Amino acid sequence: MLKKRYIGRMISVFAAIAIACTQMFGIMPLNAAAENDEVTLQTEESNDDEAILWTDETSLPTSGKYKLGCDVETDRITVSDRLDLDLNGKAVRIEQIVVDGECAIRDSCGILPDKGIEGTTYESLFEVNGKLDVYGAYIIANNALIYGGVVTQEMEDNTKPTIKLNDNSVFNLYNGYIRSYYGIAIYVGANATDVNLMGGYVSGGFGNIIYDTTGKFAAVYIDKGYSGKINLNGVRIVSCTSGIYTESSTGILNISDAYIRSDFEYGINCKANMPINLNGKLAIKAHRCGISLVKGQKINIVGKIDVWNFDVCCDESGVFTDGFSKYCNSSELIDYISLINTKCKVYLDKSGELYMDQYDDMRIYLTLIDDNNNIILADEPIYVKDLNNDGAIWGDEMLYCAHEQHYSGGAALGYNVIVGQDGKRDVEKLWGKKCNNAWSGYQASFNDLLLGIYSRLYEGDKITVFIYKDKNELSDILVKGFIEDSYLYELDKTYSFSLWGDNLPNQKFDGNDF
Repeated sequence: MLKKRYIGRMISVFAAIAIACTQMFGIMPLNAAAENDEVTLQTEESNDDEAILWTDETSLPTSGKYKLGCDVETDRITVSDRLDLDLNGKAVRIEQIVVDGECAIRDSCGILPDKGIEGTTYESLFEVNGKLDVYGAYIIANNALIYGGVVTQEMEDNTKPTIKLNDNSVFNLYNGYIRSYYGIAIYVGANATDVNLMGGYVSGGFGNIIYDTTGKFAAVYIDKGYSGKINLNGVRIVSCTSGIYTESSTGILNISDAYIRSDFEYGINCKANMPINLNGKLAIKAHRCGISLVKGQKINIVGKIDVWNFDVCCDESGVFTDGFSKYCNSSELIDYISLINTKCKVYLDKSGELYMDQYDDMRIYLTLIDDNNNIILADEPIYVKDLNNDGAIWGDEMLYCAHEQHYSGGAALGYNVIVGQDGKRDVEKLWGKKCNNAWSGYQASFNDLLLGIYSRLYEGDKITVFIYKDKNELSDILVKGFIEDSYLYELDKTYSFSLWGDNLPNQKFDGNDF
């Protein structure tokens, strides 16, 4: 049975709901780097030709060197030769830009969130078949929640990103902001060539928190079969789903002095054995874990790691580093051990590499509240087995094991599921009580909403399970509003607390109702 375990967790779980993520990351200065995160930007290419001022509000040039003198709204253009476009602080609203030749985008006025290039359809904004260089601009697509509109694109289709790199394409990001609200910011196709993210900011997936259960709506998606090199140096990548999602086993991911963050999934979510080479200052932070490796995969340490600010989860016990013995002093292992939690044992093997031993059962912390608001279990550790042997742990298995371990009479008397009219399995009995109309509510720690018994769980998750009182519209929702496990207060002093909620399903309140 394969189990995911976490190594070197340096950060607490980042908790947010969709709107909070938008507020947190929607507009962030590029120089607002995390601790120990330095962004390195390449100097713009030398071009002495003077830019021609463009004043047509209904079209864009397709070749030459231009500087916008007005805002532009148009449909589609194709760049067949070479276009060097300075946005000059103006706004462009366009359906699509097809790059068959070479295209350079810059903004001499800086990165302006209310300007830049905005896609007006749910197609990919840039279809790159040639070369695209971004030296500085705000570029966004699939942004219905901010600009209004109706989402018509199926959420399962993740092939309509802000920038789509097709066969033989080349992409260089030196500075700028590449963003997608619904979907992927940068899609690296199977036959794209090398990709260089040497500075700037990439974000995607914020609108997919409820819909994206696979992590595929990442900020950067690497397709199966990709065999090029992706170089990250100084870039910041953030997403509410995966920061980077890769299905490639033949490409190479080189990361140096980079910041990657995911609030709900993985920083780097590997679905195949893609080589990952690390050095420099690294901050890879995520809710699940920083880097998720598949069976037999290792992280290659190819240079001195000045800042090790990430954790790793693996599918099995074994050595998970290559190069640790060469670039990391073994006496420094105590620094890493202090970061390793009790879900597994990590030590140096005889070759000087990091080795991990895993436990058999996954540990989940459960808070269970009945329909009378009685607290039955409070952050109780549940040791969950993979009952169906599918290599994953699900909400149904967690509840079954919770009743086996803590309910008098076990799951046979206290827990049951039924098949509803929609063909889905729902909880019919919880802690020995009927859940009228088979409704029950599920919440992960810090308001990370789950999908009930169909939710996949991970080591160390904190889950809250409750029963709805409103069986028709499910308007009541239990919210765990405290991030820390405990707080220190002085006696004989009065303290006030406030709760807030927003963007929760079926809600009948807003942030001012508490």
